[in-house]
Amino acid sequence: METFSEIFCAGLKKYGVEIVAASLFGVTLIIFPGLRRVLVKFSDFVKNSLRKSPEQKEKFVPVSSGNIERKRPPVNTYLISFGIMFVVDICVFAVLWFKFGEDALKFIFPLYFLSAIPFVILQLRPVSKNEIANAETGDAASQYSLAEHYALKAQNRNAYMWYYVATMSGHGLAAKKCKKLERKKTISPSEALEAQSEAGKIYAKIQERLKHEFENFQELAMKGDSVAQYNLGWMYQHGEHVQQDNFRAYVWYYLADLCGDGAANSQLKKFGEKLFPSQIEAAQSEAREKFEAVRKFLEVK
Repeated sequence: METFSEIFCAGLKKYGVEIVAASLFGVTLIIFPGLRRVLVKFSDFVKNSLRKSPEQKEKFVPVSSGNIERKRPPVNTYLISFGIMFVVDICVFAVLWFKFGEDALKFIFPLYFLSAIPFVILQLRPVSKNEIANAETGDAASQYSLAEHYALKAQNRNAYMWYYVATMSGHGLAAKKCKKLERKKTISPSEALEAQSEAGKIYAKIQERLKHEFENFQELAMKGDSVAQYNLGWMYQHGEHVQQDNFRAYVWYYLADLCGDGAANSQLKKFGEKLFPSQIEAAQSEAREKFEAVRKFLEVK
C-alpha cells in the first residue's frame, strides 16, 4: 500500500506545471498584498515576553468617565477576509484529497482562481469611509494601506498624498513609494507639490487632534480614569504624537493595572524583553507614586 508521501510525490510529478502556475497566480493576486503585515504581526507575537506583572493587593474598582474609547489597532478587513478564505481553501482541498487522492491536485488552479476573484473585487472596490477614518487616526500602517488602495485604482495623486502622510508618520516604505511615483512620472512635479501641501495639512490636523487627546488623557488619568491611563500607555508604546518610550508606556499601563483595568495587564506582558528588570522596577515604583496621588484625589473628591 502506497504511503501518503508517495501518493503526494506522484501527484506533484503528474500535475507539476498546474501547481506552479496556480502558486504564481495565487501569490500575485492574493498572498503578496497582505503577507508582509501577517509576518510582521506574527514576529511581534513571537518575540513578546510572557512576563506577568506582580499581583497587586491595592487594586480597586476602575474609574472611567465613560466619554473615551480604548485605543486599539485598526481592524484590517482585508487580512480577516484573507484568513477566512485561506481556511476555507484548506478545508475544501482536504475534502478533495480524501475523495480523489493525488488527482485532487488538479483542482488547485481553479480553487486559487475562485479564491482570487473576491480579492480582486475587494481591491477594486471604492475607498470606504472606515479606511479614511483609520488613516486619520494617525496610524501609519492604515495610511500606507489607504495609499496602496488609491495606487491600485490608479488615483496617483491621492496615493502620493497618503504615502507622504504615512512617511511623516514614520512608515518605512512610504517614502520609497513616493519616489517611485515621481521616477515613473505618474505624477507631475506640480501635482506632487500640491499633494505634499495637502499631506502636510492632514498631518498637522492629526497631530493637533492627538495632542488634544493626549492632554485630555493626562488630565483624566490623574483623576483615576483607567481607560485614559491605558491610552497614555498605548500612545507611548506606539509613539502616537509623543516620542516612543517603552518605560513611560510601562508606567501608565502599570498604573492602569493598579486601578483595576484588565486590558492593561495583558499589555504589561509585552515588555519583558523591551525593558531591563531595573527599569521595570523603577517604572512600577513611579506608577505606585502616581497611584497614591490618584487615590488621594478620589478620597478628597
